[in-house]
Order: sequence, then C-alpha cells, then structure tokens
Amino acid sequence: MSTTTGTTPANELATAHFTAEQLILCHYRNIDTGRATASVELFAPNAVVTAAGHTTHGLEELARSLGRREAQTERVTQHVITNLAVLEASQGRILATGVLTRYARGSHSLLERVARFEAELVRFEDSWLIAAMAPDEASAVAL
Repeated sequence: MSTTTGTTPANELATAHFTAEQLILCHYRNIDTGRATASVELFAPNAVVTAAGHTTHGLEELARSLGRREAQTERVTQHVITNLAVLEASQGRILATGVLTRYARGSHSLLERVARFEAELVRFEDSWLIAAMAPDEASAVAL
C-alpha cells in the first residue's frame, strides 16, 4: 500500500475494508430485498461473477442472471457476510475474502449454504466496483 500525506497504512487498510464491505453488503441486500437487478451498477463492465453454480461474464450476462433471480419472488433469502478481510489493497485494486452464509425462508428459515468467497474490487473512473466475486467451492457446505 502506498501512503500519501495525511494517511497511514492502517488508515488505507481501514478504508479498503469499508469499501469492500459496503459494496458486497449492498449487492446481497439488493438480492434479499427483491431488487437484484439494482446490483448491476455495483459491478465493473467486464465483471466475472460466480453464483449458484453459474458464472457470468460482463454486465449483460450479469443483468440477465440477476433479472432471473429477481423474478423468483417466492424465493426469500437472507445473506450474511462475516469474517470479511482485505488481503491486498492498492490505489486501484482491493482483494477481499469472507464467509457467506445463506438462509432461505418459506414456512420456516433454513440454513442453505456456508462458503468462503473472494471478491476483487477495482477503481473504475471515480468509483470502486466489483470486478470478480466467487465462492471457494472447496470450503462450501451445502445444507
């Protein structure tokens, strides 16, 4: 991490952690509140995203995938992100990891899956965007 006047490596790491946390939480909050397609604006134009066993490349594929999820109005989920950590941070890239726990609700709540994930965020114009996000399938526990 490079430092500039008035910042320290600890401050830069805290800023990177906050940035990653806010983007990732916003994405899953959109899904959980029935507005999955609103997440498209959080991703870089060439984003590669793996979810539910399917990988999308670019915003058009991602928008179609999120549109299909948004249309599943009977499926109510709650995604919980824990243990978020920044592995690398620079002025143009953040690499983060964490644990994603997914609950689904019907007549009762059901713990569906727990998995580590990695996310890469990139600086694009004046914003941070998600460039890649995928679960670590080796760590996944489907319940």
